[in-house]
Amino acid sequence: MAGECLPDTRRHRGFLWDLVTGGTLTNPQTERYQAGDKLVFTYTVTNVSVAATTVVPSGNLEDFDPKTDIRNCRWRTLAPDASYTCAFPYHVVTQDDLSAGHFTPRTTWTSTSGTTVTTVEHTGERVELG
Repeated sequence: MAGECLPDTRRHRGFLWDLVTGGTLTNPQTERYQAGDKLVFTYTVTNVSVAATTVVPSGNLEDFDPKTDIRNCRWRTLAPDASYTCAFPYHVVTQDDLSAGHFTPRTTWTSTSGTTVTTVEHTGERVELG
């Protein structure tokens, strides 16, 4: 389901998966999109486990992945029951996006708590470009 991440509360080796919500467009346009327009998205990550965790995202956005971007959505030592919001990842509309008529943010969130590593796939809201 778009905009939701499942499973969000299944136990994994004694820990609960991190809950990722969002992938929501924060700057929708009322006019038709053009190549070069910037789509900005927001995500909220909640550590629903019983231990601190480090969260590392990757995906098809800029200012998001610490492997490629200085400004990114990684969080180190996120406390149990704590949350953070990352409100600056973006995608620049391409001609291929316009030809397809849409863009969908697709992300992967890897959480490491001690020796426990969990990975959550998240598909954000599809943005219609036409």
